[in-house]
Amino acid sequence: MTLLAPWFLVAAALAAAGTVLLHLIAVQRPPAVAFPTARFIPDAPARARARAPRPTDRLLLLLRVLALLLLGLAFARPVVLPERQGVRRIVLADRSRAVAATAAVHDTVRAFLAAGDVLVPFDSAASALAAGADTAAALAPTLAPGRLSAALVAARRLATALRDSTDSLELVLVSPLAAEEVDAATLALRAGWPGRLRVVRVAAAPGDSARGAFDSRIALTRPLGAAAAFVPRAGGRAPVRLVAAAPSVADSAFAREGGVLVTWPDSLPAGWSARAAPDTVGGVTSGPATVVASFVRAWRAGDGAVLARWVDGEPAATEQPLGAGCLRTVGVPVSERGDLALRPALHRLVQRFAEPCGGLADRAPLADSAVAALAGAGPERVAVQRATSTARSALAPWLLGAALALLVAEMLVRGGRREER
Repeated sequence: MTLLAPWFLVAAALAAAGTVLLHLIAVQRPPAVAFPTARFIPDAPARARARAPRPTDRLLLLLRVLALLLLGLAFARPVVLPERQGVRRIVLADRSRAVAATAAVHDTVRAFLAAGDVLVPFDSAASALAAGADTAAALAPTLAPGRLSAALVAARRLATALRDSTDSLELVLVSPLAAEEVDAATLALRAGWPGRLRVVRVAAAPGDSARGAFDSRIALTRPLGAAAAFVPRAGGRAPVRLVAAAPSVADSAFAREGGVLVTWPDSLPAGWSARAAPDTVGGVTSGPATVVASFVRAWRAGDGAVLARWVDGEPAATEQPLGAGCLRTVGVPVSERGDLALRPALHRLVQRFAEPCGGLADRAPLADSAVAALAGAGPERVAVQRATSTARSALAPWLLGAALALLVAEMLVRGGRREER
């Protein structure tokens, strides 16, 4: 047990000692003696102070001393802190589309991960693996792009959560370190880690920077078909399939074999929900593509990674993995009236949906200077201090309650003594 504010207990002990000293000074009324004349009788009651060999009113003394000590102990905030481990590692393991061989990540993680260490799988998002979870399943490859910034944010949060249970922390990163995984915030987040980052590089998957061409099942007389016709064809790539209704069995098989299936229906998509009342919104954006128009919004997006958003931040298009490919659902209505289907802004938005699953990939390796900046300098093991200043004492309310009960008992005993006198 640790006292977060021990000086309160010291002050209470001094006050209790003073109470004992006061009880050793007895104030008594002298015995009555008959005086020959009334002029020698004092106006005030006569009392004499004398040192008592033993404290007087022992029960009152006991109640007062215990109440003072309990109050001091309550304000000293006693807490039971967990036992600390010497060194704990936070292992950031890349499972994004940038990884060429998942087995290499598994083997590296197994070499570094020990009892008490924490594994953080990441792609475009990162979260710590729960205790007892399946490591192999958590490191299963995804189609999402990797984001080192998300991994570093998760590591900072874990360091805060682990500081009361370890003496030092070590941060390990297992990743191909592709160029697409670094953004403007990565180095700034890295600067927040006081020590060195141990970087272990694994092989990167080949890049895929070409868009596909739509194999559209929408007649070209319809607005979406006309817009899809503006997407340039990419040699050697399987086409992206665009459907205006619920996907068929053949469509799902196309996606499971590695294709990109885009559903852009006129009716409520599967997994989405209808709004209580349709509203209008002034635009939609996806990456560099932005379309400004008066859209009638009748649905709310379902689960999946967000590909496009309305100007108020709500999702307008989502992507979900499906086998070796993915299923994209677009809820952006394109009216047959007007020239929206002929605008270059809409063509750029449609081209975004023709990108490979997870978006275009830049798998070029980071330069050695960038890797050195990411690794940083300093010790690999960073000393950690307990966050005792913000710890909460679970015993303090009970100690305060016990002290209050003793003070009430002291008042009752003192009142009874007065009545006896």
